[in-house]
Amino acid sequence: MKSIKNILSNCHITITFFLMQHGICFLFLLISTATSVYSPSYIGKLIDSVQNMQYNNVIFYSKALILLTIIALIIEYWKANRYNYFEAKMNIASRQAIMQRITNTNADFWEKYSIGNLETLLDKDIPQFNSFLVSDVSNAVGNLLSFLGIAWYILRVNIKLGVVIIGLVIFFVVVQKIYTLPLNYKLQRMKEVETQTNTYSNDILNNIESYYLIDNVKSAFSLYAKSNKLLFEQFFKIKNHYQISLIISQSFNLISIIVILSVWILDSSINLSPGQLINVILYTQKLYVPLFKIGEVFLQYKSFCVVSNRLNLLVKIPLRNYGSKEVTSIQKIEITDLTKKIDTKVIFDKFNMSIHKGKILGITGENGSGKTTLIKLLRRFDVVYNGTITINDVDINELSQESLLKGISVMPQKATVSVDDIEEIACYVNNNELLNFLNLDEVPKKQVYNYTLKSGGELQKICFLKVFLENKDVLILDEPTASMDMKSEEIVGDLLAKIKWDKIIIIITHRKYLLSMCDEIITLNA
Repeated sequence: MKSIKNILSNCHITITFFLMQHGICFLFLLISTATSVYSPSYIGKLIDSVQNMQYNNVIFYSKALILLTIIALIIEYWKANRYNYFEAKMNIASRQAIMQRITNTNADFWEKYSIGNLETLLDKDIPQFNSFLVSDVSNAVGNLLSFLGIAWYILRVNIKLGVVIIGLVIFFVVVQKIYTLPLNYKLQRMKEVETQTNTYSNDILNNIESYYLIDNVKSAFSLYAKSNKLLFEQFFKIKNHYQISLIISQSFNLISIIVILSVWILDSSINLSPGQLINVILYTQKLYVPLFKIGEVFLQYKSFCVVSNRLNLLVKIPLRNYGSKEVTSIQKIEITDLTKKIDTKVIFDKFNMSIHKGKILGITGENGSGKTTLIKLLRRFDVVYNGTITINDVDINELSQESLLKGISVMPQKATVSVDDIEEIACYVNNNELLNFLNLDEVPKKQVYNYTLKSGGELQKICFLKVFLENKDVLILDEPTASMDMKSEEIVGDLLAKIKWDKIIIIITHRKYLLSMCDEIITLNA
């Protein structure tokens, strides 16, 4: 219970809101259950009235049955509407809060969680968590009330017959439940095979040209075909399992009618009119589903506990902490005795670095030498535990988030842009130098976004211009020209040279031209 409260609290869902919405939904559930349980009783009364030629009663019961059916449908719609609204509000609030939390974590978090795990958490775990709290628990209560109401009606009609029917229902539900237990494992296995099959198909579609050139198409297709065949076999077995499970429930409908008629005929103490007999048969059919679904809640609860534990672990992960100090203009950055490990690997061992405004610092080194880690530390995405990083002689851990965002621009190695970025860049395409850089002399502004996605080089240009036009004190560029041609790289160099006097520029690169522009070069070793 504490973990559920903790998750709801971190998702900005108050207990007051949660209980109030549940109260409204439960009211609709209660009325819906009552009308659905009570309305079929009028069918038996209508049949007896027709048999006894009581036409006034026929008219009355017909009207009552129609009215109750309409009321039941309206109430059911309102109930579904309220539950959908409640669950949608929960999902939106939860996903937004969790996503906000994820985006405010540091590098330690991303060492523990993969993108696949987080996608599962956002797309499946959160809806499953909310569905259980909102719908599954309420449906269990509704099914329990429905089962008890129907059972009470049948027992009130005749205790002997009622006991036989309830016993029969319990027997068939238990049999069906036992039979369907292996389905969870089979479904999990099929999902694994489906994932593997999709991986093979995506691999072929994304690399078809390369596979064709190296004559690897047959081998890749063979893996896909084998996995696809296994997927079909798993799917066929599950469909058969479901079909037999359905036959068990359908068998109950037929056998229950035979049992009710047999007991009614053989036991002379059971004195039921045709209408009452029809009612008993109808209610018996309605008795099976509620009891079966009540059993399902216990299985859903097990899954809910697993999901709840995963979400609870996530909301306990500490967020990035920022200080409150401000810097208005960044004049220098100094790193002193920085020591950093990732797992057991030492990335930095008492590393020192200093750069002042008006300078360009070049950083080069092998893969895994700590170049990207250094960027993460300067942007506070990673945490400094040993050593210090200071900006204008202020410890980076004491600076506010606003100061870091306003003062430092980063161009990551993996170039990414949004539509907003493109629209912002498009406002500057009248500048001839930028037009030449982008090769957009004859391209209308509205086509800029699609144009830049044609190649990695064009995309990288847009990313560089975004950082360039932000005009912040510090520019950190990670392999900024890796996908550009030499002419474009020279333009980048010219643009940087023009703003160098008023900036701190850190370039991570292996390109000789850019390194030749640097005032100092640091080589990191893996």
